[in-house]
Amino acid sequence: MAEADDSRAVLIDGPAAVFVWVAGADGTIDERERARFDEILLSSAAPGSAELGALIEAARERAAQVLSAPDTAAAEKLLSQVSTAAQHALAPEDAEAYRRGLIFIAERVASASGGGRLGLGSRTSEQERAAIERLHELLA
Repeated sequence: MAEADDSRAVLIDGPAAVFVWVAGADGTIDERERARFDEILLSSAAPGSAELGALIEAARERAAQVLSAPDTAAAEKLLSQVSTAAQHALAPEDAEAYRRGLIFIAERVASASGGGRLGLGSRTSEQERAAIERLHELLA
């Protein structure tokens, strides 16, 4: 039972860890990134099972605590545990939906700010792109 509780805790903190990992990749977390993350959390429908829905709701409630002291190293450590936690705590289709949701968060947060001079160019920094690539590896 403790392993299931540990897995659930990792999954609850996953969305906020993705935010910290990607938004903090370039050394700053700005208000546009934070606003985008808040928007994603508030508008997230709970696809899949009741268990996945409950997990998303718990993640919404926990996000403010995680974001009060963002730590990219802690975020990476937690994200390295997500795949295993998802396999232990969720049905296979829910685990895949959860992983896709984390990638969605990463991509939307990364595109929330940036854009170079005068807002031209890519809105996603090189550091954010590298963080997203690493996230794909961690979630594989």
